Amino acid sequence: MDILSFLLTALAVIILLGLSALGLAFFVGRKLFLSWKQPYKRASDSLHRLPHTSVPFLQEFSQHPEFRRWLHQKGRQETGALAALFCAADERMREYVLAALPKQDQKRLHHTVKHKKSFSKEELERTALVVRSYLDEEYRSPAKKPDLDFYSLYFYEEYGETLQYIAKQQRLVNPALQETITGMVASVLQSIPFYRERRLYEQQHKLEMFLTKDLPDMLGLVAQLSPAQRRDKEQELASFLIKFQKEIEESENSMYINLGRALDIKMRAAEEKLHKN
Repeated sequence: MDILSFLLTALAVIILLGLSALGLAFFVGRKLFLSWKQPYKRASDSLHRLPHTSVPFLQEFSQHPEFRRWLHQKGRQETGALAALFCAADERMREYVLAALPKQDQKRLHHTVKHKKSFSKEELERTALVVRSYLDEEYRSPAKKPDLDFYSLYFYEEYGETLQYIAKQQRLVNPALQETITGMVASVLQSIPFYRERRLYEQQHKLEMFLTKDLPDMLGLVAQLSPAQRRDKEQELASFLIKFQKEIEESENSMYINLGRALDIKMRAAEEKLHKN
């Protein structure tokens, strides 16, 4: 009886050890398989789970044509930002990134992301700063043409959704109106900071309301018109936007002229005081 109990106990221990070994082998094997099949999953999941306001912005940038231009211009120098943007991108864009890089840079990026356990908030802030710095250079470049898709990225936090909607509706109208809309939006976006910096909040609010409500509503209504109405109404809207844009520019020019006159008055007053003494 004692021998039988011993044998049964030994058998149970052997079975238990065998099951444990199988479980461990399964766990290790699954981990190795995922590491081979999805080498970037851990780093990518870490970035997407991080509760940081920059994550949606970086995801948007990683899907935008500007990301490809940034990759060719600055990507190889900004390795940390590239790793974060690579993880923010979808599978198709990741394939593009790897194909665009030289072999040595491909290996470096692959190794970095594969062994990346998690991203910190500081790393995302640094990446967002790199991206915004690049976008700011592009926005201020004299060679940069007005582009609603670019504006929707550059002003992502403030007016991103609105500009994406306007760009979508813009594609439904005739080419002449498309060009007018782009010019109108560019003028408004340039004027808003002008009034904000001078604390002219009423004028700033009017322009923001036009950009975020009035213009989207008008484009939405145009999209619902019948084909017979559309041509004339698109021409009317184009004329209205051209007039509105001209008024914005004239208002700014008038303010600059008034500032110049105020400066002239100050200089004359200072000169008179000097001569009196």
